[in-house]
Order: sequence, then structure tokens, then C-alpha cells
Amino acid sequence: MGCFPLFLFGQVSTYQATQRIKGKTFNFYPDSKAPSRLRNNHDARIVFSDRNSNKAFSTAYGQHPLGEYKVGEAFYVIGEKNGFYQLVKADPKLLGRPKGLFGWLYSRKNHFSDKAKVSYVGWMPRTNLLDYDHAYVSPTNGGPVRYCVGVNRIERLYNLRRYLNGDSLILFSDPFLKTSCPYKIHTGQSVYAYKRDDIHRTVLISDRPRLSTDSIHVLGWVPMDMVTAVGQNEVYRIMPDAQHLACTSIIGNDTMSVHSADFQSRYLFDAGNLSLQSSSSRNVGSDSLHSVWLPVSVWDGKANKFINVKGGDTYVSDVRRMKNGQKQMNIHVFFFAQDKHEVGKLISALQNVALRMSPNRKYAFSATMISKSGNQYLPLTDNLVQWLDFILSPPHVTRNKDAGVKDAFRNLVLQTRNDCFEDNLLFLFGKSQDISIDSHLHQQLASRSFSITFFQLSSDNGEASQDFLLAAKEALDKNIAEYSQYIQNYIVDPFLLKPSLFFDYGTDANVYLLETPKSSLATGGIVFPLAGQKISNATVELVLDTLFSQIPRRDELLLSSLERYENRLGVLRSKPSWLIRYVHQHAETPTPSIDNIDRNSVSDVYYIPALMPDSTLSHFQKGYVFSKNELSGFLQSFRDLLPVFSEGLGKRELKLLRSLYWQERKNINKRNLRKVLSSESSLAELFYHKTGVHVNDSLFYHLFPSRLKWNEAAFKDWEILYDLSLRKLQKMEEDYVEAKLEEVLVGNDVYYFIPQTLIP
Repeated sequence: MGCFPLFLFGQVSTYQATQRIKGKTFNFYPDSKAPSRLRNNHDARIVFSDRNSNKAFSTAYGQHPLGEYKVGEAFYVIGEKNGFYQLVKADPKLLGRPKGLFGWLYSRKNHFSDKAKVSYVGWMPRTNLLDYDHAYVSPTNGGPVRYCVGVNRIERLYNLRRYLNGDSLILFSDPFLKTSCPYKIHTGQSVYAYKRDDIHRTVLISDRPRLSTDSIHVLGWVPMDMVTAVGQNEVYRIMPDAQHLACTSIIGNDTMSVHSADFQSRYLFDAGNLSLQSSSSRNVGSDSLHSVWLPVSVWDGKANKFINVKGGDTYVSDVRRMKNGQKQMNIHVFFFAQDKHEVGKLISALQNVALRMSPNRKYAFSATMISKSGNQYLPLTDNLVQWLDFILSPPHVTRNKDAGVKDAFRNLVLQTRNDCFEDNLLFLFGKSQDISIDSHLHQQLASRSFSITFFQLSSDNGEASQDFLLAAKEALDKNIAEYSQYIQNYIVDPFLLKPSLFFDYGTDANVYLLETPKSSLATGGIVFPLAGQKISNATVELVLDTLFSQIPRRDELLLSSLERYENRLGVLRSKPSWLIRYVHQHAETPTPSIDNIDRNSVSDVYYIPALMPDSTLSHFQKGYVFSKNELSGFLQSFRDLLPVFSEGLGKRELKLLRSLYWQERKNINKRNLRKVLSSESSLAELFYHKTGVHVNDSLFYHLFPSRLKWNEAAFKDWEILYDLSLRKLQKMEEDYVEAKLEEVLVGNDVYYFIPQTLIP
């Protein structure tokens, strides 16, 4: 500028027009075949800053910076020159007819009502701007394309740590990946891509499919080979009985047999409408290959392990087993036949178990009445009322070969699962009976995570009463010792080891319970009344309150410790999985030894493109995953197409349906700015473009809206199908309202799984 100051004025004239969107309405997925022609969109064109510190200049030659703008800021385009756009800040309130004498001649869609209120930005390089307010969409149905965080290029595995911190993907504020953002995305999480850089090295992603100023969203740049376009909402869930699954790898064009344990996710996204098959070309009952991305583990799960406090190996798979096992709690009651009336009086406290049950756990109950003539059993059941009824009114004693305390414990061991981390609570009520059991039973109880609490119903100064307490103390000590030995197989942090101290929680009785998790990992204790008194409901309630508080905290302490060490040490001694070795073997360019890849986290995932035949997919459950907002829109879309008629389907109702479907077809074509549906399009196509899912019944594929008439041969079939579809829709809505739909974790986000069988 030399000695002359730079004056900026008059950049926006009275009749200044913004550019129109015209044919740039949709941000089509780059690797797909976009429609050749779209109707023009005459709305004002808005572009967005695609990076932080995005400079605007006073000229179209990158001279004299005027200011810097953040990623996601919106602008109107009022000029174009030399690869630069001339911009003003976007605000819909500014648009309208100009105030000048000839303002009525100009469109209100792309002119400014008052130029004085327009905030001038300057000239900005076109390559630094995002042309769309939405992520990549599929040309097939206009829906957003999902990406999942995971590696898709073998070379990236040698340089992971700069971009991955454990299971968190680091985002950057510029396409050169120089400045990191405060936001992070988790491995396996569903994201959306908006733009690639010029050399297809990085990609701009967000956790939302559309930019919005109304909600907080994550927006940043990541390497392109760290995210993979996996499809849309359509998924295949691996069934529990799936073993060896045949598929064809696109990388080596070989037939592979993969196991469900090779995957980092239970769900495979159907990528058909992105690559090999178009969704519109499918037909019911077709026997074909399906394009999927296999989310395989980078590391061999059998070798992912760390050293526990006993010097042995704790496997990463044990963390998953512990997490799943802790979702189940089993409550067992032992009492003696001669004490059944006194135990029945405590039913008021036991029924309050229902008030303490967490919605995040499953519960089962068992009861055993011990008798020398023959024990009476109520096997594990999830029926709380049946359990209470057994305790309140136990069956008459009948002779059988199972009799006494030892047989009761043997039966208990047989009906509970070994080494699966389910919480088992045993309450043993007695007075002066012999309750000693063999040492090997204590070992088996410990490996089943049993918490044993002994209740002495009444006490006296007799020797038998004292022997009962001594036997209870001895049994409890053995249980503590055996459980401590067992749980150390799954403890890596030495500071978790506790001395197993008791605390007296009682006021009107002696309530000695282990102080878990403060000074003990085992739980349980001994409860006995004051001299000459009996155990009360209040005392039993106190024990229940304490244990139901202690056990979840103990479980969380153990699990969080293992998860912390899993992230830090889980891959220290790991080996690449056989599938990663397969990909390395078929790499297009020479790469270093596969054993030299970065050891980042056991959650590292690699996406392998593959083709799966129908025979393999029979081991999967087909369905769709939706976020909470997506599910609400999905149900509303179906409701729009399936109105409820109070008097069933008649001539008048069919006429209304024809009119409704004609209007929906018109709206879909208008929304897509092209003719995607014609008068000859089937109901299946209409439902697909409206809801984004494939309907099930073949009649949808053979029936056209214009043929919905009273005298048509297909009317009866349609009437039956319409009623069935309404019932399915109502079922989905009820399950959604009552929180019965299956929740799915995609990354760290909660989605809902809708099986294909629930779709009309």
C-alpha cells in the first residue's frame, strides 16, 4: 500500500444480486454417477468457510487481507473472478426487494432489501469455500452417505498416532492438518463428509448431515484414509450362531472365511448404492452378491493381553465379558424348612427388591428350602412374584435324594454360570443349623462372583447358636479368600487390592458387612440380632440397600480399571490379525513389515471391501439403524403414507390414497429437482424415496398408485396388506415410545436397530 491508505466503500450497490444456486443444489457423493441434468434452483447461493483463519482480501488477486473467518461461517456470493468469490455475510433477513425506484423489478430471492445492513467480507479463494450446507448424498435417494471412523489403506497403519489418540480421532481446522481442533470423533463412530481437498488427501467431516446454527456440531478435517464411506441406514447384524462366513474380498479377489470374532462391530453397513449395486435395481427374493465393508480388528483378539497382579495374562476379551456379565444380577435365598414361617415374615423387605432394580440390568431369582428329608427348589426365574410366593408359601417337603446344605450349594453351582462376571447374591437364613460346606464349593462360588450374607433369625446363648455364627464367619472368610484369588486374574492395578475389612452398619441388630469397594472387593457379611431378639424387616432392608449400592460401585471400579489399562497396554504384546496380514500381502505398493505398524489401541478398526452372497447373509439379521432424530422422521414418513381410516378401505378412502400418493410423488420430484418417480412407478419406489427403506411385501413392487381401485383384482390383497402395514407401524411406534427398541452403539453414539421384519 506504500504511503496511501486503502479505502473500501461502495462494495454493495442498491441493486446488487447474489449468485443463484442453479444446478448446484445437491452435494452428490463423488464416486457415484450423479444425474446428468437437474432443474435450476433460483434461491440465493450460500457458501461456507471450510477452514479456520480463512482470509478474505480486498482484490481478486489475494492482496490486502481484510479479515479472517472461522470454519462453517456462511456467505452470499456476489461476484466471481480469477478463481476468487466476492462475498458478503449471509443472513436470510437481508434478502428482499431493493428499496430503489426500480426495486419492484428485481427478485426478492437474491437481492438485498437494504444495502446498508449488508456486511461486506471481500474476495476469498474458491478452493477455500464449501459449496453446500449438507454432506455428500446418494443420487439414488438423496439421503446422506454415512462414513465410519476406521482405516481403509494399509499404509496409514504405519502412521496412526498423529491422528488417533486411543479410540479418538483428532480433527484439524485446515486441510493441511496443521492445527488440531478441540473436538474428537470416536473409532467406529458414524460421521458425514462434506468436501475433499484438491488432491484427495484429506476430507472435511462432521457428526451432523447438515450444517446448522441452531445446534452444536463437530466440523473438521481428517486424512481420507481414516474414514470410510460405508453406506446409509441399511445394515446386517451378525447372528450369535454365526461361525465361518464366506465372502469375496475385493482387495485380492479371493474367497475368504471370516469369523464373527474378527469384526470390531456386530453390524455391517450395506454399501450397495455406493458401489456395486443400485438400491433401485433390487427385487424381492433376488440371489445376488451384496457389497459390504467388513469392520475388522487390526489386532488379533487372542493376543491382546496385559499382565495382571498375579503375573498371568488378562485378555482384552475379558473386558468385554466383564462388561456383558455385569448386566445380570441373580438373587438367591436359602432357608430351612423349620424356619419357613419366620422367613415368611420378612417378605415385606424382600419384595422391596423390586424398588431397587436398575433398568440397565437384568434380574433372576431362585429359592431353596433346605430339609433333611429333601430340598425344595425354585430354579432361576425372572418372575419376581413367583419367587416371593415360593418364600411366603413354600411347597410341602417331599423326599428326594437332594437333602441338606451341601446339596443345596451343589444345585446352586449347577444353575449358575462359571467365570462370566454375573453378580450372584445369596442370602442364607438360619438359626443354629450346620452350614459348613466343602472347600471346592467355595472355589466354584468365587468363580461365579457370589456375595454371601448370613442371617441368624434369632439368637440365644446356646452352643448351637454360637456354632452357627462361627460356621458363618468361617464360610465367609473362605469365600473372601477364594474370591480375592479369583478376581486377581482380572486386576492389573495393584492399588485395587483391598484388605477386606468389615463395618458394623447396624443400629438395632449386628450388621457386619464388608466395606465394599472402599476396603474390600468381595461383598457380603453376617447379620444377627441382639440377645433375645429377632431379625426385623428393617434390618433386611438395610442389608439390601447396602449391597445394592456397593455392588454396582465395585463392578464399575473393576471394569473402569480394566478399560483404562486396555487402552494403555492392550496392544503392547498384540499381533496384527490374519485379515490385516492378508491386506498387507495384497498391498499395491511395497510396504514395511506388518509387525512395524503403530500400536495405538485394541479398538483400531480396518475396513475391507467385500462381496457377500445371500447364503452368507442368512447368518445376519437385516435391518436399519437410526439416530433418535432420524427415527422420529422415519416413523413420521411412514405415517404420512399410511393414514388411519376409521371405516376401513372403501371407494372414498382409495380415492384419498390415490390423491395422497400422487401429491407425495410430486413432492419427491420437486425436492429432487428431477423426475425420479413417474406415474408408472410402483408403491415400493414411492415408499423407498419417502422413507429411505425397502418395504417387504412383493405386492408393493407390483402395484401402482393409479391401480388402487375398488374393482381391481388386487384390491383384496391390498386391503389385507394395508391393515398389516398399519399394525407393523403401530408396533414400531409403541416400541419407540415404551423404549423397547434395541439400542445400538455405533462408536459412542446410541442408535436404534429396526429389523427388516418390522418394516411393512
